[in-house]
This record gives sequence, structure tokens and C-alpha cells, in this order.
Amino acid sequence: MRSSARLGAAAIALVLLTPQLAQPQSVSQILDTYMERNASRLDGIDNVVLVQSVMGMSSEVYLEKVETDDGAVLQPRLIRTGGMTMPIDPGSAEGTFTGDASTYLFELADRAELGGTEAVDGEMTTIIEINDLSGFDFSPPGAGGQQAPVEARSMRLFVDTDDWVVRRMEMVADMNGASGPTETSISAEFTDFREVQGMVHPFRVVTSIVGMGGGASAEELEEARAALEQMEEQLAGMPEQQRQMVEQMMGEQMEGLMQMLESGTFTVEIEVQEVRVNEGPPSA
Repeated sequence: MRSSARLGAAAIALVLLTPQLAQPQSVSQILDTYMERNASRLDGIDNVVLVQSVMGMSSEVYLEKVETDDGAVLQPRLIRTGGMTMPIDPGSAEGTFTGDASTYLFELADRAELGGTEAVDGEMTTIIEINDLSGFDFSPPGAGGQQAPVEARSMRLFVDTDDWVVRRMEMVADMNGASGPTETSISAEFTDFREVQGMVHPFRVVTSIVGMGGGASAEELEEARAALEQMEEQLAGMPEQQRQMVEQMMGEQMEGLMQMLESGTFTVEIEVQEVRVNEGPPSA
């Protein structure tokens, strides 16, 4: 009896002293915590202007904080680039590739599922899968908006549950071209996260779109190539100073378009140069 009692006491002590294994979090727990952390970081922030370089071209994106039943999120309201200011309609997903993927987590939380774990940029992340994107329309960078409407089919968000940021976003979509819809894969890598007055934002975003040119007809591709060649000829005939200015503004975009025509892959790189908080929309 004494031996059994000693064994029983030892077993109880072992249980009490042994570190408990962490229980896996459910998708609702992850999303609830993400939303709480995101709202906390946006406390006291009403609006943000991102000053950034998009494929070498200067751009400003104005975002406003929107309060929802689940928390707060920054949503883009306008983009200013090349001397033009373009409004973004409320509810539109256009512009969300600037780095705040919270919109997807907030609006599609009821469709989310766990998809395992994976290391991204050396950090372990939990994959949130959303396989029903019906009714959620958007245009990714370089898609041309109305010229190349995109119908999203599925999405994966790689959430860092230590720092509570989205480090990667992957999407499968149909891009409608003259010859019909073509399957397109889109991925965005968010890196170089920095804190600015409480909010945490990636200062580098690289978006790759594969299969973007697949929906274009041979005739459309030939016309696009001819237009690019004509543009290069016009550049060659410009005065040196003017040519350098145009190349500085449009050089990377032209290279990206040529890459897309040749390989079907289009890459957009965003480098954030400055984050301005609570200063209102950029002046005209």
C-alpha cells in the first residue's frame, strides 16, 4: 500500500511539474486575437498616408480607420500617382495590396478555416484558408481594373501569431480576357515590418501575378508589343533630360509589362518611404 501511495503521489507531482503542452488554437481564437491586437495598434489613429515607390513610381495611398463590430481596420480611400488622384470606393478591395490584409480577415471571418502551419521569411505562421470568395470582387495591382476584371476563387493568409501580422497572402482567381477566363495565381509577400505611432506596417510588399497574360488573344498580345515598341521609339527621339525623366517614371512599369507579355508573370514591388499619421488626405 505504501508503495502504491508513493507511486500515486509521484505521478501527481509529475503532472503538476510537467509543462503543459500548448493546445492548438481554433480559427475563431486566432481571428479574435488578431482583431483585438489590430484594434489596439490603431487606437488613436484615424487616418494614414503611405508615401511609397511602386515599381519606381512615386505614389501616395490615403487610408481611413473604419470601426466594425469586430474591431477596427484601415481601408484605402484614394491613391495619388503621376499627378492624378484616383478615389477608391468604400467596400472595394482595390488597394488592399498596400499591406493591410486585415480587410480580408474581417469581412471573410465566417468563411475561414485552418490550413496548417508554414514558415514565412523565417517566422512560423498559421495558415487561414478561405475557399468561398463569392461576392468578393477586387482588382490586383497592374490588372487594369475594368480592362481585366478578376474573379477570386480561394485565398490563403499566413498569420504570424507571435507578432500578429499577415506575412503572406496567396490567391487563386479567374482573369477574364478576350478568349475567356484564365486561372491566375496571385501572391503577396509582406516584409520589413516597422512600428509607426503604434501601428505596425510592412515597408516592403512584393506581389506576383502568374498567368496574367494567358487570357489575351494572340492579336491583343501583338498589339501590346507593338505599342511598347512604339513607346520605346518615342523615348529614343526625346531630348535627353525629358527621356530620363520619363524612363525614371515609367521604366520599371514598361519592363514589367514586357515580362508579362513574354512569360505571363507580372511582379509589382512596393517600397514604403514614409508613413504619415492623422494628417488627413494628401494635398492636391
